[in-house]
Amino acid sequence: MNDSNFNDRKEEFLASTCDKKIKEYKRKKFLAYTILRGSQMTLLVLSALTTYFIATQNEWELISAVFTTIFTAILSTFKFQEDWIRTSKALMELEAERSAYITKDVKRYLTGVCAPEMSNQENERGLALFTDRINTVIRKEYQDFISYTEKTLEEGK
Repeated sequence: MNDSNFNDRKEEFLASTCDKKIKEYKRKKFLAYTILRGSQMTLLVLSALTTYFIATQNEWELISAVFTTIFTAILSTFKFQEDWIRTSKALMELEAERSAYITKDVKRYLTGVCAPEMSNQENERGLALFTDRINTVIRKEYQDFISYTEKTLEEGK
């Protein structure tokens, strides 16, 4: 088997994996942001309506107050803002690594695409570094999620 061919397939696989993770983080970021902003706007409107209903002694004040309480509980229980921030950070890091690898940022990756005189060993080091950096970003995001989840569970006890 040709070693160069294997490295090309390995590089394609890593780039594809990175692209899939970027798509996944974009989806998660959008979902967290949409739920967060939707819940905040709903809470804002319900708070204003509750105040209005109380001032006008309307029979809807109790229903409005209940829904305000429910949305407050949702926002404090499900940490959409933290999810949005965590996935945004991981997304930015992955996109930066992908971009640096594609453009062959010499400071980060010593690969032979822009400098054909470099050896296969240098190409492999660049590919290994790309793999390591992608895995580090993904692992860190997962560890942040786990520690955040554990912290939330501890607070709930």
